[in-house]
Amino acid sequence: MDGEDSPKDSELAVHDEVALYEFPDFEGEDERAWLVVSRGERASEKMSALLGNIEQPDDGSNRQTRLRAMSTLRRALSAHASVDQEDVSQLVDLLSPTLVPPPPDVVLQARRNAEARAHFLQEHGAVRSSGVADLAGSRARNNTALASRWRKERKIFSVEYKGVRYYPGFQFGPDGKPREVIAKVMLAFCGDDALDGREWQLALWFDARSGYLDDQRPVDLLETDPERIVSAMQRGRCVVF
Repeated sequence: MDGEDSPKDSELAVHDEVALYEFPDFEGEDERAWLVVSRGERASEKMSALLGNIEQPDDGSNRQTRLRAMSTLRRALSAHASVDQEDVSQLVDLLSPTLVPPPPDVVLQARRNAEARAHFLQEHGAVRSSGVADLAGSRARNNTALASRWRKERKIFSVEYKGVRYYPGFQFGPDGKPREVIAKVMLAFCGDDALDGREWQLALWFDARSGYLDDQRPVDLLETDPERIVSAMQRGRCVVF
């Protein structure tokens, strides 16, 4: 390639029998990836010697960055068919993130959890902290303070979804204030202890049919028979997901 301009998407420098490709797919100096493509009779030996020195994206690189790296690798290898499969496998292994695959039953349970949570929010609706103030008609300058106070007083609870805190809408009455039954159910559920990561378990309990309620859901009895809901929680908590 002497005398020719470097390809737009790569820079090629040949040293002996090894070609080093610098690919600017990674943004920033620190994230530049050098992929090694061996050529010639001593390809395997030189590949083995150089693999340990290939610069990779740091552990914080996101999935798209790694996909771009693999795409770049494929382009490089397509131009040098002489690279053997063992070399390709070593490069792929080097660029792959370290992970321990979860057991299938854990993946299945996680998928069910995710589906149940999404369905719950879609059916019942929810508001963020500022929305709690809006429902109650609060005019406080800090529109998140009311939700925080009610949550600390254990009058309402929140769930986290995609890193955002939400307050299920069924907890609030027509006046925008917490229904008294919510605090009673929370007391029956965990006593004086904090929910400590059990918020979704409590939320999904409200959405699950119970034998103590003649196969009805607690959420459907909030207005008509709230004390029966408390009794159902006291008699036997439904462990959901």
